[in-house]
Amino acid sequence: MIIHSTSASARRNFLLVMAALILTGCAAGKPILTGHLDERTGVTITFLDAPLTLTRDAPDLAVGSRDYAFVGPVEVNRMGKRSYFLWIGMASTVDRGRTREAPLEPIALSMFIRGVPLVIELDHWESDQEQPYYGTAVPVYSTHRAAVSLDVIKLLAGEETLRIGLADETDTWQFSTWNGTPQAWLALAEWPADMPTNPEAYSRRR
Repeated sequence: MIIHSTSASARRNFLLVMAALILTGCAAGKPILTGHLDERTGVTITFLDAPLTLTRDAPDLAVGSRDYAFVGPVEVNRMGKRSYFLWIGMASTVDRGRTREAPLEPIALSMFIRGVPLVIELDHWESDQEQPYYGTAVPVYSTHRAAVSLDVIKLLAGEETLRIGLADETDTWQFSTWNGTPQAWLALAEWPADMPTNPEAYSRRR
């Protein structure tokens, strides 16, 4: 009887530990929202903890070399007036010194949303931060922004993968999702309208 009681208690403790580990693992996998408050201008920038990684293979230039486009949604809150953008960071592991092909400096973003083509003019992302809002596995050589609506972000969040075209004045490069999922962008789309006034509360785990 005592052995049975000890065994049942051990099983209960084991199940509780396993449940805690599972819940911790699930929480760790959820996106984190971070807010950067510029106290001088009162503008708050809200973004996620990681961007999508999109790639374009370049096997003709070097084995395993890729061009990268890192993409993440951003909310800009100016005294309650909100604007939405896609932050795009360009990077590459291609040795351009061995080729005449220059790295792409895109001026337009193209993509399909539910079968409907959308082309958006790009601007360079100007930031007062020393580091870009989104950290990337490969250093970026330029950052850009595409003005979008919140509805566009929600539609993109419904896609399993993201495929985009980035174009300069003479060429268009096609990129496909390599790591991450746009479904994580729902965390930004569901951010409450009444932002907290405490800057410490801008970061939260959903």
